[in-house]
Amino acid sequence: MRSKYERGTSTYDAYITLQSVEDGRRAQIAYRHVNAFSINSEGIVNLLVESRLNGIEASMLLMDREFF
Repeated sequence: MRSKYERGTSTYDAYITLQSVEDGRRAQIAYRHVNAFSINSEGIVNLLVESRLNGIEASMLLMDREFF
């Protein structure tokens, strides 16, 4: 992906991650590489479906405000 030039770079890799946070512990459950043509909402749905198929149920979803 490309963005405005900042601190020596204008390209970067982007990922959508699904993490579990419980009792001060954090674990990454799943991730997906995204590009300029990816639709973020579809990526989120795919991660939630994948986690549910593996027996992990999300009770709360938090996202960065810059995500959308």
